[in-house]
Amino acid sequence: MKTFATRAGSSILSLARITLAGLAMVACLTMTSAAFGADLNGKWTGEMQTKKGGNPLVLELKADGAALTGTMSRGKRGRGVEIKDGKVDGNSFTFTVMQKTKKGERATEWKGTLEGDEIKLSPNRKRAAAITLKRG
Repeated sequence: MKTFATRAGSSILSLARITLAGLAMVACLTMTSAAFGADLNGKWTGEMQTKKGGNPLVLELKADGAALTGTMSRGKRGRGVEIKDGKVDGNSFTFTVMQKTKKGERATEWKGTLEGDEIKLSPNRKRAAAITLKRG
């Protein structure tokens, strides 16, 4: 016949096993979601609307954890400019591009969201429209 102490110890051991199994499941789900999270890596193309019409916009991105690097090319000449201070947070990301103007260098901050195989990208300026970029 089992004593109370034996049954209580058995219950505690069962509870510990259930807790460990639950923690293992959470860890597996976390690793799976990280493995299948936002994939910004690669070339993204779109068109930026200006007063003179459409202008090609190309991003070449490389995400490494929360860090984002790459280049942005705008216009028909398409010279790539290095992106700076790139950060990834889930499906959202931000970066800064330095532009040379007649008045000197100007920093433009950009923010974007990955939605499937499209990026919604916009400069951090008043009345700036979002640009849709597609993979490829």
